[in-house]
Amino acid sequence: MRQSKKKDKYNYLRIASRIRAFDHRSWESYVMKLVALFKLLAATAAMAVGCSALAQSNVPQATNDSRSPTVRQVRAAIARTPGVDMSSMAVFVHGDKVLLVGSAHTADQIAHTEAAVSHVPGVTSIDNRLFVKPER
Repeated sequence: MRQSKKKDKYNYLRIASRIRAFDHRSWESYVMKLVALFKLLAATAAMAVGCSALAQSNVPQATNDSRSPTVRQVRAAIARTPGVDMSSMAVFVHGDKVLLVGSAHTADQIAHTEAAVSHVPGVTSIDNRLFVKPER
């Protein structure tokens, strides 16, 4: 019986020391950290929902219509043009519009390039930003 009382006293002291160690201030900081964690989780979930809603919006996607030209078709038409150097030209196609950017050696090359692009099926407008490269 005496040993049992000693054991009970030991358990009581052990539990009491744990209660004293976990005072009021540490409890508040624990709760505040939990609240901050839940706020962070809520913000993350809100951003995920918002991003998925933007990704699924009804914005029409650019489709490659069979009538609209491709960059490959436009570059092939320019390459078939005699006397035109394509090494410093870039071609961009958006729908039925073609953008030409870069330089050429002469103004005639620019004119021939634009004429070749205008004969590609499906091209309705050409934004020609080619310039004559100055001689060194």
